[in-house]
Amino acid sequence: KIRRFIKRCMSLTKDGGGGGAEAETIGTHAKLNAGVVEAVLNLPPPEAAVEKLSIKDNSKVAQPTFSRKCSHGYATSDSRKLWLEQRGITGAEADKISSSLEASTDPTKPIYFWQLFSVLGPDRIYGIVKKFYDNVYADKEDKHFRDAFVQISDVHHHIMTQTAFWVDAMGGGRRYHGGWYRLSFHHDYNAHQVMNKDGAVRWMYHMNRAIDESDLTEDPRVKASIVDFLKTHMDKYAQQFEFDTTGIQYGVAPSSA
Repeated sequence: KIRRFIKRCMSLTKDGGGGGAEAETIGTHAKLNAGVVEAVLNLPPPEAAVEKLSIKDNSKVAQPTFSRKCSHGYATSDSRKLWLEQRGITGAEADKISSSLEASTDPTKPIYFWQLFSVLGPDRIYGIVKKFYDNVYADKEDKHFRDAFVQISDVHHHIMTQTAFWVDAMGGGRRYHGGWYRLSFHHDYNAHQVMNKDGAVRWMYHMNRAIDESDLTEDPRVKASIVDFLKTHMDKYAQQFEFDTTGIQYGVAPSSA
């Protein structure tokens, strides 16, 4: 019903129904908030929300198939801006770092996380995310952490939406409809019970395992870039939800921690 209402609001700008400026405003807000509505409903986004997304079956869960072309997504610029601000990089240096979504082939130069899609492609990103959520849903040691995800949706939904966000932020195009606005809403209203120090530690425990078990290519820069991506966003969440990040480990497999 909510989706039908949003579609009706957006149609006011097209059907000549006499809505004028008011109708245009309603339609604009409906478009902006479509992703947030999906977060409230805890449902996967409708087909139109994720462009060029097709599904192929595997033994456990449907896997998204994305174009390999690099382009800016809904969250790419905001994530990159956050990284630059955290490091105080501005001006010409910031412009140079931000100039390409393609990773350098020079092994002495870093891979920035908004270039990861050009190296990993969709399948490897999906693989990391799937391993992470498989670990979370199999967590028998921290039931509170596991149930925080289970009560939101099934593992398929989490894998699909997290993969879409990673692909989007990492230079794979507009895959995560609503961008940071949708992500923030999700953290505020759906996942708030794990947006704290204990949740961050457990989240990274499972993510470190997933990274360690995944195919990251033979380029050592890739793991460093993924870790940078995770730490950049974790620092943002720590500031937003006021928790301490001391002791949180990034990129260290639990078995060797």
